[in-house]
Amino acid sequence: MPPVKATAVVDPTGCGDAYRGALLYGLEQGWALARCAELGNRLGSLKIAQRGPQNYAVNTKALGL
Repeated sequence: MPPVKATAVVDPTGCGDAYRGALLYGLEQGWALARCAELGNRLGSLKIAQRGPQNYAVNTKALGL
């Protein structure tokens, strides 16, 4: 699966937390590691396009959750 490109690079604060949170969420759901990493990649790209550590909204339907 190709990497997800961020719409903009605004602020990297919290990107690692977003990635790890998504990865751990997927593992808790019993998903394959590749799917967990993909979700982490998507949330990291969503986060980096927003200023501040947690100023973004997650559209769970668009992410397939």
